[in-house]
Amino acid sequence: MSSSWVSQAASEVGDYIWSGATTVGDTVVGAVAGEFSQKRNTGAIIIDAVISMFPVAGEITAARDAIAIALRMCDDPKVRHDGWEWVALVLCLVAVVPVVGGLLKGIGKLLMRAVSKSEDLVKLCQEILALIRKAGFGNAVEWFRKLDFNKYQAAVRNAFGMLLDRIGKALNFILNRLGSVIPARVESYILKLLPMLEELRKLGDTQIALAFKDLMRLLEHVRGHMVEGTWADVKVGSGTTRTMTEEARLAHLAEETKSLGHKPMTLKQYVHKEGWPDLRTFEVGEAIGTFSSKVPIEAITRAPGEVMIRVVDTRYLASPRTIPGKFWTDTLAPNGLWWRIYSAIKHAWSMNGSYVKIKVPTREAMEKLGIEVPAEWNGMRLWKGRIAEQWDDEKEVATMRLLVGGDLQFFVDFDNKFNAPVKKWIDAQLANGQLKALRTHWTDVKLPDQATARALMLAERERSAKIRQEGYARRAISDAGKQLTDEQVP
Repeated sequence: MSSSWVSQAASEVGDYIWSGATTVGDTVVGAVAGEFSQKRNTGAIIIDAVISMFPVAGEITAARDAIAIALRMCDDPKVRHDGWEWVALVLCLVAVVPVVGGLLKGIGKLLMRAVSKSEDLVKLCQEILALIRKAGFGNAVEWFRKLDFNKYQAAVRNAFGMLLDRIGKALNFILNRLGSVIPARVESYILKLLPMLEELRKLGDTQIALAFKDLMRLLEHVRGHMVEGTWADVKVGSGTTRTMTEEARLAHLAEETKSLGHKPMTLKQYVHKEGWPDLRTFEVGEAIGTFSSKVPIEAITRAPGEVMIRVVDTRYLASPRTIPGKFWTDTLAPNGLWWRIYSAIKHAWSMNGSYVKIKVPTREAMEKLGIEVPAEWNGMRLWKGRIAEQWDDEKEVATMRLLVGGDLQFFVDFDNKFNAPVKKWIDAQLANGQLKALRTHWTDVKLPDQATARALMLAERERSAKIRQEGYARRAISDAGKQLTDEQVP
């Protein structure tokens, strides 16, 4: 998070406090000598109190806007009972939701544009889908179709209470520590704000529930213009716009990729858990550094019956280390290009082609094969996290592109006593033919070069524009025919 952003936000919050403290008859314009630093310090105290609510560094705008809206509500009864102000506050606070908070905030802000009757809902749908794709949450159409803001209402209510608590504590701190140096009018204004925060708290549950209803109404209104066809087709209105054809998907993912913030975890950030594989015994780049520092890794137990999937290079299936390797996940990527970019697999490492899918075996299944299982065994002990980004920069097949990472990863150390029996079971299943590698049938595991990507994107834009215009023309003809029929009815 840039310190300049924090400083700017602090100044803006300080400005609001100072302007709110200006009485109707006050003729002072701006801050008098010596007040500028006081104003900034006041804003910084409030910003610092609130920013730590948000799990992702960089949500300084959400903190600043949430503070501003809350203070406006304290100041003005009309704002306090304005439904759209509450929607705006909810969109700030939803950023506290781990992992998806920033995406939810972004989608919500786009949905707010649907309030305008002149908004092109077709284009709005496309922008929302593009935002979801960029965030890396799988099939964007399916994700958007299943989105339900109500799932996050409890988290937002809790965040609202926390926001008021932190603003209140910050204001009391200002009075106690800066009361002797801030202007009397500012001190009076802060004293007036404190009881208003409690009045605002009383409205919270009701107004937040209404705000979520408004958000869901907007969501359904916009989503009604998009009906899922296939991964390649999105139907809009009465026509069909192909927004995710193979060419468009290749071009979209192969454009100059921006980092999603999944920087490699460092040894210092690793927190070991006794009984789980010690990742410190591996080279950093082979274990700890393969995880994203953006999301904390977890020591988990993968219980019998739970699915494990590993994508492998067909060329090396004969190697005994290919299938029982270190890196697994729980679902197969939707396509090869997705796997390449969001699993951050360098071209020099793997061209895939196959995958293996297992269910963690039971103790009985392993002991039946004569495999010794520890008495305390209740499943595989793994490390779970998100994949770190890396540059595709090895050997002659390198594309020199950023592979952004972010997909789910399980790290499996088969030398660990809780995992060694499962490796023996896998080896036995491979030997007797009960476990076989399956084909991915992906034809898009190789990133196109820059020139190809740009050509594909330009062609897709032209095709999408043509389809959209044809759709508008059909709609206009349909509307004209309907109008003529209506006019003929006596």
